[in-house]
Order: sequence, then C-alpha cells, then structure tokens
Amino acid sequence: MSESPAKGSYFYPNTSDDPDRADVLRNRFGIETHTELRIEEYRATAFRMAEIAEGDGPQGKFDKAHIKAIHNHIFQDVYEWA
Repeated sequence: MSESPAKGSYFYPNTSDDPDRADVLRNRFGIETHTELRIEEYRATAFRMAEIAEGDGPQGKFDKAHIKAIHNHIFQDVYEWA
C-alpha cells in the first residue's frame, strides 16, 4: 500500500521491518531511527525549554498563535516544519 502524500512528507520512507526505523519523523539531523532521534530531540528541546523558563521564549497570551510560536521555538532545531 502506498503512503499518502501528507504522511510521506513528514516521515522517512519505511524501508525496513525494524520497528525502530518505522514512521520516523523527518528531522534536521537526518536521523532515521526512533532511538537516536529521541536522544537528539531531548538535547535540542531541553535547551529551548530552558530559554522559555528563563523568559527568553515567545511572549504572548497563550492563544492559538502563541502556542504555535512556543511549539516552533521548542522544536525549531529538530524539525524544519515545526
């Protein structure tokens, strides 16, 4: 069965029966396993979340636009589409 274009644009192609390589989100590191991505994602997002905790993140009223800005700030180093 073919993947939908929307799914295909966010995930690396499934080319293995290894569950660690199935449905891995495309990322700036080029990592194609969940195990490795989890580690790098944690490192990158921990730094950005610390910035927010220190008051250096997006400012706003916690409306939809502000929540999207927070998401982008946290994941900007990991996912191009964040």
